[in-house]
Amino acid sequence: MAYQSEINRVERDILHFFLVTLKFAVGYSKLFQSVEKKKKRKIFGTPYHSIVSHMPVMYRFMSLLSVAAEAEERMFTDVR
Repeated sequence: MAYQSEINRVERDILHFFLVTLKFAVGYSKLFQSVEKKKKRKIFGTPYHSIVSHMPVMYRFMSLLSVAAEAEERMFTDVR
């Protein structure tokens, strides 16, 4: 769903994206609940926060395909 084109997005998918994200957060939290406290910051860091907090909201307003492309372009600019 994150890489779905703008044309194929429908309102029903917005709710579905929120539900899938919630299921991901619960499953991920259960999977890594026994990890040491100092390692949890890495596991539950920026990528986890971006998926759980921002992806469904951003999906509501814009195609995430274009957001991913922008992020990759920024990364390659730093590599140059």
